[in-house]
Amino acid sequence: SKQPGCFYIPPGVANPLVYNGKVVGDILEGNSVNCETITLCPHGSCTHTECIGHITPEKSVVIPPPPIMNAYLITIQPENGELSKEYYPSYSSEDLIISKNRLSAVLSDKTSVEAVIIRTPIGSKDKNINFSGTNPPFLTPAAMEYLKDFGCRHLLVDLPSVDKENDGGFLASHSVFFGLPGRDLDNPKGISDSNADISRKGCTITELCFIEESIPDGEYYL
Repeated sequence: SKQPGCFYIPPGVANPLVYNGKVVGDILEGNSVNCETITLCPHGSCTHTECIGHITPEKSVVIPPPPIMNAYLITIQPENGELSKEYYPSYSSEDLIISKNRLSAVLSDKTSVEAVIIRTPIGSKDKNINFSGTNPPFLTPAAMEYLKDFGCRHLLVDLPSVDKENDGGFLASHSVFFGLPGRDLDNPKGISDSNADISRKGCTITELCFIEESIPDGEYYL
C-alpha cells in the first residue's frame, strides 16, 4: 500500500506469519486466520511521535501526553534559510526553514498552549510524499526556543523532521526542544539525557503528520 517516505528508509511491509518454514497466517493459504509480521521504521514510513530518547544513548520511551490538550493549528509558509539570518549549523542556498519570525507573526497574540500543530503548503499536499533527497523544510533552533518560551511541550509537524535532512548529525532543533545542550560530534555516543533541562521531561515531537487543507487554522482540542 502507499505510504510516505523519507531518509531513504525502506517502506513498511507486512507478511503472513511463518512457523517452521510454513505459512500459518494467511486465510488465502488455507490457514484459519490472517496473522502478519510487520517490519516498520516509523521515522521513515508513517506519522510517529518521539521523545528525548530519539537522540540520547538512554533510548528512553515516550511518556504518554495528556489525553486532551489545547492546541493551535497554524499554517506556515517556509522561507529561505540564508535570507532569514537565523542560525543553523549548516545552510545551503536551497534551504527552506520555519523561522522564529514566522512563528511569532502567527502566535504572538495568542495565549500559551501545550501543543502546536504546524502545517506547511509542502507537507500536507499529499499523504504519501516521498521526501527522500528533497531537502524538505525544517525548523531553526531559534524557532524551537520560541516554541519553548510559548509553552509548547508537544509539537506536531507535517514534515519528516524538525531538523534538516542532512544536517551533519547535529540535530540542533531536536536538541533545543528537548532541553539538551548542543551536540559534540566528537562524541559518537551522543549527549546523555542527564544533561537535559528537567522542565522538558515528557515533551514530544510528532513528525510526518497530514493535516487536510480544508481544516482552518485555529484552536482545537488534541
